[in-house]
Amino acid sequence: MSDTLVKSRLVFNFQGFEGSSSDMLLGRVNYCAQKTADLWDISLDVTAIKHHEHDSYSDDILLSEGEDWAVETRFIQPSFGDILLPYYERFDPKTIISNIVKLAGFIFDGTLFKYYRYSTLFGSFLTFPIGFTALFAGLAYYMSSFLFTFVGLSGLFYATGVAISSVLIFFGLYIWPGHKFYYPLSMGLWGYTRDVAAQKSIKTETRCDAFAKLMITEIEAKDYDEIIFVGQSFGSVWGPMALSRALKQRPKLLEGKRVTFIMLGGLINMLSLMRQADFFREIMKQLLEVKEIFWHDFQCKDDPVHFYKTDVFEILNLGKPPSGYQISRVNFKHSMVLKRYRKMKKSIYDTHRQYGLYQDKCISFDYFLRVLGPCFAQVIANDPAKTQAINVNKEVIIQDNVIVSGST
Repeated sequence: MSDTLVKSRLVFNFQGFEGSSSDMLLGRVNYCAQKTADLWDISLDVTAIKHHEHDSYSDDILLSEGEDWAVETRFIQPSFGDILLPYYERFDPKTIISNIVKLAGFIFDGTLFKYYRYSTLFGSFLTFPIGFTALFAGLAYYMSSFLFTFVGLSGLFYATGVAISSVLIFFGLYIWPGHKFYYPLSMGLWGYTRDVAAQKSIKTETRCDAFAKLMITEIEAKDYDEIIFVGQSFGSVWGPMALSRALKQRPKLLEGKRVTFIMLGGLINMLSLMRQADFFREIMKQLLEVKEIFWHDFQCKDDPVHFYKTDVFEILNLGKPPSGYQISRVNFKHSMVLKRYRKMKKSIYDTHRQYGLYQDKCISFDYFLRVLGPCFAQVIANDPAKTQAINVNKEVIIQDNVIVSGST
């Protein structure tokens, strides 16, 4: 494959566990893209967002232009938001209890210990809601027993009162201070993950089938110079689920194409390490045999919501991608103004989203350089200095920190 400049690009952008509609997600992408264009002094025009509400995706076209290059990027933004919201947004005692039971499953089947084996940070991320569950349950029982001892009840009345009161107080703590510490969101994430691993989320399966058809339609509609699949956070699970379905229907869909799968704080191993997720390991086995796909995994030490300092493909133990792969460990501190960086670090979820948001400085690991710029994503992965081609008049921070480059 030549390293000529990209003139046309197709992007499928699977974002993470977030209950937002596709037009809202794409609106945020466009905002960040414009911030990046302003930073790099390049021209950017964005067409109106087309929101396909009943098909759960939105699309638009980003027209970027530099001194001696121009790129037309068709951007497809899927959404699973309506599927995710019931897991954490509403106060539903049945869902709360169900999520607690599913969370306990990560302990009893040994998955938690597998997480700790490969990443202490990610193991701690799962331990966080487990700890809050135990803390809230303990506080609820202590407060209830103190109350009913104080009023002088005993026997059956005491036991019944403590039981009912403990449940009510637990639900109260779930609402506050639970929401302040993202406890419902965390519980929803793990409850949903359990359902996906066990293939019990029928809506997710159906949505991935629909997105597979969308991929086929979009890829066959035009001969793009480059196709990029992006999986941020849980999107690194949804993306492969949809793409594998598309390739089963059209085995030659990517033949002769230049394709990169970008993972931003990816969670492939969150699912692959779960005992009941055999289907997902089969999906990854299928995709790792596709010779056209180059894989690029971005990791950051500030982000506990992924498997930092691991090799996703070694953990999968399914062999190395034939087109190669790279793992880049990036540092947001180098790309952001100090005030914004400190604000970001106050929330693990804000930190986890930063891969796919705009940066404040011209730095080579900026996600939007892959979306807007004229260089192939694989070329930038192999040589981050290529990002200087976007605007030769800019001083670019080259974070040449490729950790792994492998192929079979």
